[in-house]
Amino acid sequence: MDTVELARYLIGKVVVHDADSGRLSGRIVETEAYPVGDAAGHAFHGKTQRNRSLFLERGRAYVYLSYGTSFLLNVTSEVAGVGAGVLLRAIEPLEGIGEMIAGSGGTTPPGRPRQRPGAIDQGTAG
Repeated sequence: MDTVELARYLIGKVVVHDADSGRLSGRIVETEAYPVGDAAGHAFHGKTQRNRSLFLERGRAYVYLSYGTSFLLNVTSEVAGVGAGVLLRAIEPLEGIGEMIAGSGGTTPPGRPRQRPGAIDQGTAG
């Protein structure tokens, strides 16, 4: 399964975070693939201290701080040593909705997907 296929495969899957305050979960409704060679991907310029997790085997979480404001959640998509991944862009909240809203500063109404990069992580940081 390549990076684009993984991005499609992840749609509809559930991401879960067991926080001290309880479980937060959401169904993945939007992804974005960053395959090998994509200039927009963090792996494009090679392995660094910051992006080294992106070079782990397929299925690992890669979380990074974007522009100092938002933590973004990605899934590694290639064999170990090859950097590529899938950004989880939006989820449909399932559990812990109140905590997700509070964690995002109250900007997402219940039942609405978390529709911007970083919104997933801000709301589910617990």
